[in-house]
Amino acid sequence: MTPFQTYISQLCTRHKDIRHSADETHFACSADSAQTVMAQQLHYPAVFLDEGDFTIGGETGQMAQRRECSLTFVTHVADSGSSEEVQAALTMTGRLLLDFLSKIVSDRREAKREVRGIQLVGAEAHRVELEGAGLYGWMFFFANETQLPLCQTDNSIFDD
Repeated sequence: MTPFQTYISQLCTRHKDIRHSADETHFACSADSAQTVMAQQLHYPAVFLDEGDFTIGGETGQMAQRRECSLTFVTHVADSGSSEEVQAALTMTGRLLLDFLSKIVSDRREAKREVRGIQLVGAEAHRVELEGAGLYGWMFFFANETQLPLCQTDNSIFDD
């Protein structure tokens, strides 16, 4: 796992309403194989981290990789037809999203390496409503930017 994936996994473990553990899986990320995630008994609320496509920006000598990410918080409702249950699920998962954002902002102020490149300006949150599966929640889209070490220090990686 990347340092950021480990960071989010640790937040899931430490959050009082999630309590991710080896015995009770509440967290999955795009680096996990689909078979592994499906083989696990996923518990709710569940948190999914996807680190997707990236762009390269900046100037020569100070280039950065900007990766598009999403953090999804979902929970299961027994009756998708119950507007009260659905609203309670959206409220609870919205609170989880804000809890994580608050912690990320706090950790950025403390200059924690894992969240240094998180870009929240322009970030968006969208509701998740998978009625057939009974899953409801929020998906938060943001960017994670890291500086690229473009100095080649090992000349043995290319044949002359």
